[in-house]
Amino acid sequence: MVRRRCLAASLFAVGFLGLAALPLPPTALGQDKKAKDKDEVVLRAALKDARQDLTKAEKQIAALQTEIREGKALVVSLQTELKKEKAGDATDSKTIQSLSAQLTGIRGAKCVHTSTWKRKSDTTDSDVQAFVDDARTVLGTAKPVRAAWAGKPPAPTDDFDAVLVLAFDDVAAFEKHKLDPQGKKFHDKHDKKFETPKAVDFAIK
Repeated sequence: MVRRRCLAASLFAVGFLGLAALPLPPTALGQDKKAKDKDEVVLRAALKDARQDLTKAEKQIAALQTEIREGKALVVSLQTELKKEKAGDATDSKTIQSLSAQLTGIRGAKCVHTSTWKRKSDTTDSDVQAFVDDARTVLGTAKPVRAAWAGKPPAPTDDFDAVLVLAFDDVAAFEKHKLDPQGKKFHDKHDKKFETPKAVDFAIK
């Protein structure tokens, strides 16, 4: 009896193993392939989306880099303009100080000397300009001189090439300015390059 039962159990096990070894039916294989194909489609779609997102991100990065470069260029431009404005402010400040000093000098002046200067035949344009410049920076610093102006005619003329205006405390101060070191320096340098100037003096009362 026991022997029969063991034989039956053995036959059942062999039959079960045989069934397990049988290939899957075509329907099951088809369903498995469809599932794999579906997964592949999903993965391909996800990969495509990821590539598109990457392309968009690269374009955004490139645009941001361009904006950064433009921003830096704008900053440099603004800094340059600011430096120019500061330089202009400094120049304006010096001009205002110079004008203020001249106005202070004029207030106390009692004698004004005005003269026109005509160049000699060998005197150059540079010589005339040097005359004008030195009148302000050299002659204008002579102690007897309260204020000094010089310039050229606004339009070409045969009458004169430069004008000099000096302000003094009195007529005596005008005579003294030629003996002042700065006055002597100016006249020794420029008088020989011009004909005898025509002058007009008047007193302020």
